Amino acid sequence: MLPDRTYRYNESRRIVYLESDSATRINQSVFRNRSLGLQRTVQDSNATYARLGGSRPNVRLRNTPIVVQQALWVENISVDRTTWRGEPHYRLDGRGVSGGLYGFATGYRVSAIVREDGLVRRLSVNYTESPIGRERVVDFTITIDPIERDRLDAPPWLAEALNRTRTP
Repeated sequence: MLPDRTYRYNESRRIVYLESDSATRINQSVFRNRSLGLQRTVQDSNATYARLGGSRPNVRLRNTPIVVQQALWVENISVDRTTWRGEPHYRLDGRGVSGGLYGFATGYRVSAIVREDGLVRRLSVNYTESPIGRERVVDFTITIDPIERDRLDAPPWLAEALNRTRTP
């Protein structure tokens, strides 16, 4: 559970469809604040933008522990003490999913940076799947950082996204 602070939540996803001669690369990034949600999708160097529904970021953060718990169901995991952004943390590295949402995945790898009180600050997952007969590699990363309430760094693509998704 997150304390009553403001957090920056970054999510990025890359999907590579493996075909006979080439791969289709899809990168997705999401930006949300209290009044705005935008998604940037880049497929083979072509960027598209979409406005997201009106749900507030803290609604998404409430679901994050479920994703984290499912992602960390692995057969082999190592835990090491580390320092991350100047604070003591643990680094978890795992391979071989043992069930949960990713039970269908092959080549499964996960890495997490966890604060001493259990808050997962960064989660990275990589796996291969064949959901519709087309094999694809999926990478996604979730990062949660505390920030000052009056400060939110916008991604470099935000101005273009606002311009392209403006309603007439």
